[in-house]
Amino acid sequence: MSLIVACALIATGPAAELHAAVLDVARLPAIERGGVRYASFHALPGERRAEGAAVLSFVLNTVSQAQGIVDVEEVEETEQRLWRVRWFRYGLNAEDWERLASEDPYWHVRLPLANVRKSRAKEVFIDGPWLPTDLTARLRA
Repeated sequence: MSLIVACALIATGPAAELHAAVLDVARLPAIERGGVRYASFHALPGERRAEGAAVLSFVLNTVSQAQGIVDVEEVEETEQRLWRVRWFRYGLNAEDWERLASEDPYWHVRLPLANVRKSRAKEVFIDGPWLPTDLTARLRA
């Protein structure tokens, strides 16, 4: 089964947003792809998603280093379930963004590390096991 056909079979939930993100990031200029992240609102009722995007925009602009207000961008054809964030527009570096985005219940799982002596990290984030691994790998790439 091709990746396109497999993606078309994914109808709802985090996997649907992952599919939309993979397609969306592929349409962006290659130079921008590494600085794009996505926020999924699939768990919000449809009538609350625009409000959720406004809250996300407010929070990001609160920590922003940009000269003006920067809007989040709705990913086309997702009925306001998925929003694109170009973190470089906020004047944030990669570490700032990753710290802000560390709480992600839809696409990642926190995994405590057993041997913290060799590493200062106490936990790592792994892709959610409920998501198609080929899509998570494509989006990460």
